[in-house]
Parts: sequence; structure tokens; C-alpha cells
Amino acid sequence: MKRIFFASMIFPFLFFCACSNNPSESTQNKENKPEVSTTIILNEANFGQLILKKNSTILSEKNLQKLFKGHPVTESVGHQDGPNFTLFKVGDGLTFSTENAETNIINKVYITNEDYTDEYGVHVGDNFNDVLSRRTDLELKTIHYHIYLVEHTSHVKYEMQLQNYNAPDKDEYTMEDLEQYNAIVEAIIWE
Repeated sequence: MKRIFFASMIFPFLFFCACSNNPSESTQNKENKPEVSTTIILNEANFGQLILKKNSTILSEKNLQKLFKGHPVTESVGHQDGPNFTLFKVGDGLTFSTENAETNIINKVYITNEDYTDEYGVHVGDNFNDVLSRRTDLELKTIHYHIYLVEHTSHVKYEMQLQNYNAPDKDEYTMEDLEQYNAIVEAIIWE
């Protein structure tokens, strides 16, 4: 009888120890899943450790893998009316494009992931008024029905998306349109 009582007491203890020493599947998935580092900040002249210089920074899949460890990097060819160009996709919501496919010189950084920020503290998803409170010299540009907030002396600009607008696209929008229709940052762009 004492043996049965002892066994009934020891088996739950052993089971508890075995479970606590073996990480659960959800813990293992969290450990293996790369997280976007909010410490990687887009500046006028760099993105984390990547130096951004028009007409001179050369991109490669290998270098981007070193800079953005733990994030998958894929390389593909983009097509347009002009020369083909190279696209590098890093993780979710980060794309680098080049001037052409032959030289791989950087042309643009395109961020659609809200985990990244720029040196001004702007994130994807921020609203129009928040952006203007951080950067007071921005102007509105509409190019091919895309809405941008830009500053002439800056490489960093924002593609905006109207939230409550149910009319046909216009050739030109106003700052009042962006405020009235609750515009948010759809992408942060370095160009």
C-alpha cells in the first residue's frame, strides 16, 4: 500500500520535471522565428549598418543577409519600361531596388513593415497629423495617383493612403484631403 501511495506521488512529480525540461512547441517556434529589430533605423545616410549613397552603394544578397541576420533575403528581377532592375526582399515588408540589374547600385528602400522606424520616429501606420508633428517641412506630391509627403532636401519620404475616401482617384490631392480622409503612412521610402 505504501508503494502504491509513493508511486502515485512520484509519477506526477516526474511528469512535471520532464515537461518543464522539454520546451513546448510554441516556445520552440518563438525561438526559431526571427523578430524584426526595432533598433534598425532608417536614416538619411544609412539603414542600420548599411550605408546608403545614391550612385555608389552596391547591393548583394550576401551582404543583406549579413546585415539583416535571421531574415530571409530573396533576389529577383524587376521589369519596367526602362532597364530591368534587381529587387531584394528582406523578411516581411522590406524591399531594396537597384537602378538596373547589371550594376546593382541602390535606387530605393521601400518599407511596409510597421516594426521599422526612421530617424524622425515615423512608422508605417502613423496618421497624417503625427507625421506632420514630427516633420514640419513636408510637402504633398501626387505622382501617378500615388500620394507622397516629401521634403526637397531629404531622401526619406512617405507614401500615404487615404482611409475614408470613396470617390475616384484625383490627379492632385491637398493637405486638407489627407487630414479629412484620415491618411496614414502606407510606406516609408528612401530614394
